[in-house]
Amino acid sequence: MNNEALINNWFENHTATMEYQGNIQVIEWREPGTRMYSVKYVLDGSNVFVTGDLGTATFRLTESATIHNLARYAKDYFIGKLVCAQHGTFSFDIETARKHLREWKQEIDEEELYYGSESIPAFYDYLMTHSKDITHEFDWKRLVELAADAVNVWYTLDSEDLSCICEYGQELDINLIAYYVGLQRACSELIVQEALDKIPELEASIFSRAGTEFNIQSDKQVGVVLFEKLKLVSDQESSTEYSITNDLLKKLQGQHPIVEELLQYRTYLIRIGNHKQFDERAVV
Repeated sequence: MNNEALINNWFENHTATMEYQGNIQVIEWREPGTRMYSVKYVLDGSNVFVTGDLGTATFRLTESATIHNLARYAKDYFIGKLVCAQHGTFSFDIETARKHLREWKQEIDEEELYYGSESIPAFYDYLMTHSKDITHEFDWKRLVELAADAVNVWYTLDSEDLSCICEYGQELDINLIAYYVGLQRACSELIVQEALDKIPELEASIFSRAGTEFNIQSDKQVGVVLFEKLKLVSDQESSTEYSITNDLLKKLQGQHPIVEELLQYRTYLIRIGNHKQFDERAVV
């Protein structure tokens, strides 16, 4: 099972809750009824403190740590903000090292690099033969040095290639990846919940201002309310086929409070659409 599948299995039944403690936001990401694989994210200013069943870590951002900011971060960017972690940043996997070594050998063979050299194939064979039982990064690097000495590859192999081979097998620690995946899912779930909570309030206010209920997602019905009922002024040509874009609504801002609420309503729909993969209740 690869890391992604393993983490998906860990978080299969997790749900997110958030509470405010002063200016601090505390997100609990866990499966109800158990602490297994639970993660707590504390958002304090530009800092994200992680605790729980998967260990501890601290991340420092260049902006405020909010669910909306965090939800848009790519994995490498977020992990690049790591200050410290209980389990370190990287772990070593010998099968990954051997895989990268095979890929390197295939590449130099295809490009005929080191053509005619006897030491390169011998170096490769030595590493593949003696690396099967290695479990630690230090032992792998030591083996690379021993292999280079054994077949006298020092004057043949490019020094950059040798350095890269020493780094083979390094993988981001699975707990760091899990912190990121859990945070993304928790933030998305909370954003959807926030929108689902706000939409009924907005609908009630919009209907009250319009003096009638109507389909807020229908351009035609919104146009009738804005231009025929409320008599808002627009440079859009008169037509029964209204096209109510966000740009048009922004031009109408200031004429009536309903306009700002319609824009806000659409913002919440967009958020639900962007994050609905994490919340099956959100159907737009």
